[in-house]
Amino acid sequence: MGVNKSEYYLERKAVIERYFRGGQFVDAEREVLQLRKEMEDDADVPKDLLSDVYYKLYHLAWIREDKENAFKFAERAAELQSIAEGKLQIYSNLATNALQRNLFDEANQYVEKCVGLLSENTPNAWYVYYLKGKILLKKGDYKTALEEFTSSAKEANRMHLPYGEIAATIYVAEVLFQLGLKHNALSEIARIEMYAKRTRQLQQYLRVLIKKAQLLYRMGRKDEAEQVVLTIPEFDD
Repeated sequence: MGVNKSEYYLERKAVIERYFRGGQFVDAEREVLQLRKEMEDDADVPKDLLSDVYYKLYHLAWIREDKENAFKFAERAAELQSIAEGKLQIYSNLATNALQRNLFDEANQYVEKCVGLLSENTPNAWYVYYLKGKILLKKGDYKTALEEFTSSAKEANRMHLPYGEIAATIYVAEVLFQLGLKHNALSEIARIEMYAKRTRQLQQYLRVLIKKAQLLYRMGRKDEAEQVVLTIPEFDD
């Protein structure tokens, strides 16, 4: 494919992005379907570009609540991706969306596909274990969920990703609480609270404080919980 043809496809994708950003989904779908037809008729089109088009169709199908076609489009987008990280991104997004809709079987299916794509240096491997933990937690399998969240936190730590380590540890605390290990849960929260503050993970720090207040309230320590809540708006720099 010549340079001009490549530029043409990129320009068309830019138009589609503008429609998405403006919430003009009918116009976006019309353009995506036309672009898909043109690309599939072009034997020289890079597969990764066509993958992006199918991924847009996936998003449009979710917007329409068309679950069946959404999964089909995303599967096709993943098939067309030439690199493992691209496939992993698609499958992890699929798992996340399925989990948000309580589609546990579908979520687990896509998480397992993510696991099959992991390598020692996969940057966001922590998120795959995190998703596995959330699925298990939703199903009430607390012990296995704890193992996955612990693995997630360790992997994030190994890759020097404090955001991920904090996110996973918040869930470690929640699962410990569910298992009746309430003081262990508070200990984990206290540890990660200091870490979040030290690493300047402000958004995560606020989430830690919220979880801390929730745990204290559920333990009947309402006065302490209210004191924690009062500190939350103060941390705004």
